Amino acid sequence: MTAHADPPQSSGDAEMIACIRANAGFVVEALAPQAEFPFAFDGPSVEWLDGYINRIRTGNWREEQIDQLVSNFGSYLGQAILALHGGAWARDEHGWHIRFDEGNRAYPFAKVAKQWQNGAEDSIFSFYSAIGVVFGKEPRL
Repeated sequence: MTAHADPPQSSGDAEMIACIRANAGFVVEALAPQAEFPFAFDGPSVEWLDGYINRIRTGNWREEQIDQLVSNFGSYLGQAILALHGGAWARDEHGWHIRFDEGNRAYPFAKVAKQWQNGAEDSIFSFYSAIGVVFGKEPRL
């Protein structure tokens, strides 16, 4: 596999990536007190968030609240993917994603939205866990 430079970013893209990172940090701060272990950008925390989404998704939520949760949880999931596999935030016609190389991308916001809508059958933890196999990515240690 050859190395690829990250696609050029506009100042708006750089600001959006900063917002994504801030949202991800907010998720860690907000959920850490609820978890019974150190909540971080790692597999056990993604698994915990997966269960958390399944527990809260059936509540009485307004559309704008769901959109905000998907944004925050998607930001967190993307940062957890970056922590394990590397890559970079990028944007295309399908939205914000983690770009590993020219042909391989993961769309954490779309995956969180699918789990919110469909439940455990669209597990973010399964998605997170499968990236190494699907994209041939070795975990960064």
